[in-house]
Amino acid sequence: MSLEGQSAMSIHAALQEIVKLIGEYGFYVYLVLMAVYVAFIASIRRAALNDVRNSGSGWQETNRIVHAILIERYSNRRVPA
Repeated sequence: MSLEGQSAMSIHAALQEIVKLIGEYGFYVYLVLMAVYVAFIASIRRAALNDVRNSGSGWQETNRIVHAILIERYSNRRVPA
């Protein structure tokens, strides 16, 4: 038997032991809690992605302000003859 097969068997055996120890309803509670956790993590990632997508206008405004400051500061500079 390959190492992958042995690890799959050990995981399966461990899950069976967990089900025996906790009981069938406890295992379902565990599955529900894991589903809530996964949904929570997904919502955090989605919110972070939306922040990145919506930050474009802020960066454009900052770029415009910096560009205006640089033009104002250096446009009146005299070039030595």
